[in-house]
Amino acid sequence: MKIIIISNDKINKIDNDVSFYDMLTQEGLDDADKIPELFKNKEKPEVIFSSPYISSLQTIYPYCIKNNLMVNIDYALYPSVHSEEIYNLNIIERYYSYLGEIINYNYKSSILNNNIKEDETIFNINNRLKPFLYNISRNFK
Repeated sequence: MKIIIISNDKINKIDNDVSFYDMLTQEGLDDADKIPELFKNKEKPEVIFSSPYISSLQTIYPYCIKNNLMVNIDYALYPSVHSEEIYNLNIIERYYSYLGEIINYNYKSSILNNNIKEDETIFNINNRLKPFLYNISRNFK
């Protein structure tokens, strides 16, 4: 199994920390549009996992649309939380409906969104990621 991690740091931050609602800048959106070309004539990812962050979904959206793929939202991939409410898919459906087009609503996250605690340590984040990594290693070879 090959794992490819894609991140986009061109984000319009609401404050100094990355937030659920932060969206990509125009440059970030342009970069996201180039992702499908990165895999032209190469092995293409067939299974996509993402945090529920808007910028994460915006990053992978063009690839999913072009390749007719759905995104599996896993709360284990949620970045560290600093005094922020943990959001769920209802927010995406309500305010960012175009992103809802690529979400696999049948996928069950390896953890529940209420298992994420404010101000987690790196130890807590590691423990949160273990069930996710275990699940993908068992189910995707």
